[in-house]
Amino acid sequence: MSALVAATALLIASTVASAPLFHVVGNGAYGTAWWSNTDSQGFIHVGRGGTVKNPQTFLYYFICCNTVEGGFGEIPNADLVGEGKHIQLNTNTSPVGNASFYRSSGIGGGNSVSWDADGAMTIDWSGELTESLSSPNIIYHSSGANSYSSASASGSVLGVSLGDSATGSIGRSTSNTVEIQTGSVAPQRPATF
Repeated sequence: MSALVAATALLIASTVASAPLFHVVGNGAYGTAWWSNTDSQGFIHVGRGGTVKNPQTFLYYFICCNTVEGGFGEIPNADLVGEGKHIQLNTNTSPVGNASFYRSSGIGGGNSVSWDADGAMTIDWSGELTESLSSPNIIYHSSGANSYSSASASGSVLGVSLGDSATGSIGRSTSNTVEIQTGSVAPQRPATF
């Protein structure tokens, strides 16, 4: 019986250890939006990261209810334009549009979202945040500093309209470590930030 338990524990450990992990240091503009309509709920986060010599743009999203979709990863830098009070995302996360984008659930597709700061609220924040979603099975962890303001968000994620219920934020991150993975445990954090 103990051999079976040990083999099961080894299988679980190797499954969790092999879960895709995306790591980026956010340095630049980002936008987030949440929505809840009669047929869908969801979240999208897009941001700039990397270094001046090696810039990266990353995306993380999930949709649930009538359909379940989730994914994360790097997208082409040109797919996010703007800075400051306005940013615009136009990207395709399907296997044809971006083969390296990780889709934990669903097949991906077109994403077109626009953010405009509305000035109703401005926040400077530093610290850590961990979000864990059971469906799709994604864990998001960030640690660092962000300055952001409330924003209107409009458009669609994978063809699903954000609708009138969308709330958003637009901001700038500074040395914000972002790690995203699938699994049931929090991402392993680097020793230094």
